[in-house]
Amino acid sequence: MKLMSLLVLFWSAAAFSQNYGSPELTFTGYKFTEKEAVSGTFKKINWKFSNSGSAQDVITSASAVIDSYSIEAGKPARNTNITNGLFKKWGGQNIKVKVLSFDEAAQLAKVQISIGKLTRVVPFKVTQAESNLLFTGSIDLIEFGLGKAFQSLSKLCAVHHKGKDGVVKTWSVVDLEVKLPKLAAN
Repeated sequence: MKLMSLLVLFWSAAAFSQNYGSPELTFTGYKFTEKEAVSGTFKKINWKFSNSGSAQDVITSASAVIDSYSIEAGKPARNTNITNGLFKKWGGQNIKVKVLSFDEAAQLAKVQISIGKLTRVVPFKVTQAESNLLFTGSIDLIEFGLGKAFQSLSKLCAVHHKGKDGVVKTWSVVDLEVKLPKLAAN
């Protein structure tokens, strides 16, 4: 009888456990007055998280170290401009990310992001889309304390950020999305 109870308990816990694959990070910056999107990712990201358990367990165990110099934004010249104009100006190569908490009812994670010597807590909405967990949030480079680095990037990109209206515009807001693919239910 005890063995049967243990098997039922184990099966019940396993039924609510989920396995997740490697996360995928996408950032989106904007240019031109009409806010045209420019998206990319990084080739070197060291993710750490529990890839099994409840969504709560997986989310609250997540952290990453991103090599900002490994940017992939679609064009070699763009990668160089962003690396030299932004990343090399802010005082560190690595971006460190750590989930501090997750409010399941509000579907909101508080994420600590450290860039160079600056650390901020950024809210990320957490939703389930198909078989993925999606984390979406935004940072404003100026509000994050990266005004000088942002100005440097804007100058380097000015020739490429002149819109049809003749205005040169680089937006300081960067949208972030992390997709965590669900592999299977145990």
